[in-house]
Amino acid sequence: MGKNERNQKTQTGGFLSGIRGKVLLMGITALGVAVILGAVGIAALRSNNRNQNILTQMNAINLLQYENESLDTLYLYFLDSSYLENITENLGVMGQNAADAKDTAGMKYRDELSSVSDAIASSSDNYGKIGQIAAERGYESTAGLYQQFLAEDEALAGEFAAVADDKSWVDGSWLGIVPDGQNVGEGGVSYLHNTYRNAVPQVGKRDEFLARIGGNGIQYKGTIWVSQIIFQKGSQEETLDLSALTEADLANSYGDALKGLSVGTFQGNPAIAVDAEFTSTDDSWQEVSVRIPIGAFPVQDYENVTYEIYLENGEIGELTAAFALSGKYDFAGALTEVNQNFSEYSKHVVEGAGEDAAAQAAAIKALFEEIASNLGIYVTDEGAREQMQQQIAAKQDAFGKMEEMDNEVLALKQENITLQEQLTELTGSVRTQVEADTAASQSRMIVMIALILIAGAAVLLLLTAYIGRSISRSLQTFKNTLSQMTGGNLSVRAQMKGNDEFARFGKYVNEFLDRLTEVIRNAQDISLVVKQSGEQLDDMAESSSLTSGEIGKAVEEISSGATTQASESDSAAGRIGEMGKSFGMIVENVEHLGTMAEQMHQVSTEAAQFMQELGATNERTVEAFSQVARQTHMTNES
Repeated sequence: MGKNERNQKTQTGGFLSGIRGKVLLMGITALGVAVILGAVGIAALRSNNRNQNILTQMNAINLLQYENESLDTLYLYFLDSSYLENITENLGVMGQNAADAKDTAGMKYRDELSSVSDAIASSSDNYGKIGQIAAERGYESTAGLYQQFLAEDEALAGEFAAVADDKSWVDGSWLGIVPDGQNVGEGGVSYLHNTYRNAVPQVGKRDEFLARIGGNGIQYKGTIWVSQIIFQKGSQEETLDLSALTEADLANSYGDALKGLSVGTFQGNPAIAVDAEFTSTDDSWQEVSVRIPIGAFPVQDYENVTYEIYLENGEIGELTAAFALSGKYDFAGALTEVNQNFSEYSKHVVEGAGEDAAAQAAAIKALFEEIASNLGIYVTDEGAREQMQQQIAAKQDAFGKMEEMDNEVLALKQENITLQEQLTELTGSVRTQVEADTAASQSRMIVMIALILIAGAAVLLLLTAYIGRSISRSLQTFKNTLSQMTGGNLSVRAQMKGNDEFARFGKYVNEFLDRLTEVIRNAQDISLVVKQSGEQLDDMAESSSLTSGEIGKAVEEISSGATTQASESDSAAGRIGEMGKSFGMIVENVEHLGTMAEQMHQVSTEAAQFMQELGATNERTVEAFSQVARQTHMTNES
């Protein structure tokens, strides 16, 4: 391997061993720390931006959820389909938000965000179906099947009014009370007993039975007991249960002679006590009518009726007794109740109140059955009955179709409620995870930055300490070397290791000292030779008087040469002193090592020139001694 190759390898391989390399290593280390911190910051920023975007999308979904709840409430009040359209539009935006969040998140939260998208899509489909059903079904009386449900109501109302007016009050025959009837005792009081018996008019079902006692110009005051109201058809008999009556049940009783009513027992049988007072002094009519509710009793199935009358003894005059049937099923009221229930039912359906809607639906169905069954027992006109039954059946059929739709709507609404709860839970879960991930990411970033800063600072401190120590050691070595040089010790050498600038400069200094030492050693050798030659010449001068003059001249020339050589030696010593001063300046200005190195190189060059001159002088001295030797030889020959 050649010298140039070795130098190139030393410069290349030892680049980092130099001061510049070490400083550059510190810079690269600091730059690396900065780059790593920047990369960590960028990664954390991207992560935070991604998480912030996901949070923004989740918040947007929740805001649209709240808006949809408000729109749903408005729809309940106004039943305007535009609210459903707005809800569907919002769900579309929510779906896009979920898709954007899913794209942003990548593989993170994919399952949760997929569930969010599925919940939104299902809810959107449900609202679309609800809108279609609402358009077909109609939740207002002027739209859809709702309108069909009410289509026959006007005709039905007229027909029901006709039913209510047709023989709503039916009288039985008035029969005289026999004054000399059977007397019975009860509680120490004597009562006149009579039995009223009459045929039941075949006019259909009635809801009230009236026991009537009255007459013209009657003056009577006392207690009248009415008991054992019995309906017969052939051998079949049915007695009204008077024990179940309350004063409230009898509250609709009336009459000029009626002063009070109570329920009790007479002769061991449930009975009604009537406090009567007839005060007619002319032929005006007065009566007592005891109104007994018999809505649950099938009066239309019987042919005859009897009831027992007990009058407290006294002057009864020409009192008569009768019965009446009154009150029909309120078809018009039932129809109104059906429509009211249906309105409430529709509202519950729109609200999604499944249990309330089911209860209302059951009540509506019961009313339909009640109306249908009562048409057969209250309406005796077969043609009118069939027509009304068909109209009720059509109304009932419309309700059945709507109920099927409503059940689907209720199921969809219930599913939507579940989906909304699920969506709220999912978005909350994603938000919680994202916030936790963001916090964890920030914590990780802080820890990583702290570790990187600590590690970078430690490396930089170690490098700084190492470089500072190396420079300080090299400077101290140079200072010691140069101090000894300026003190005249030319045998000292710079003990520098490594391949840095100080080591190279120390090498140059050592080479200079080697060359300078060699020059001085040569000068000393020449001086010794000159001295020996002078001593020989002195001996020769003493032995040769003939040539003493010439030898004197030669000696003078030699002496002159020696003087010149001594002067030149002094000049060299002066130059060496100057070099010492230069080395002192190098010690004081170590930061300018390069410049001082150039100066030392220049001084070395001048020293070399001086040595060349000194060599030339030595050559002239040798030549002079040669001449002296030749002259001496010639003298000896002479």
